[in-house]
Amino acid sequence: MPAHLYKHMIIRRYDELSAEATRHNDKILKQVYLKPDQLPPLYQLARAIIPAGERVEAHQHASASEVFVILSGQATFIINQQSFELIAGDCAVAEPGDIHEIINTGPEDMEMLFFIQPG
Repeated sequence: MPAHLYKHMIIRRYDELSAEATRHNDKILKQVYLKPDQLPPLYQLARAIIPAGERVEAHQHASASEVFVILSGQATFIINQQSFELIAGDCAVAEPGDIHEIINTGPEDMEMLFFIQPG
């Protein structure tokens, strides 16, 4: 994965990132922008595309926060059994211990950025 470093700046081009399946659903591909050793204390920054009708199953992180930014499409974000409808430009945060899932409720792919930060 090429990175262009200028002193302390890191630039990642999304079209240069390889796609990999997420742990929660192998039909959902993500492109990881930053890995744990590249920007402490950030655990991961990634872009994911969730196909229509697919979901990231309910899960939690015991000691990490996760932030989601919807880039395109629409989704239902369920956190601790509370549902929120999200559209492009919306942001949602799951704090440590929150049970959360994301469902693409639209007719097209939903694209999002997400990052995980250790607690």
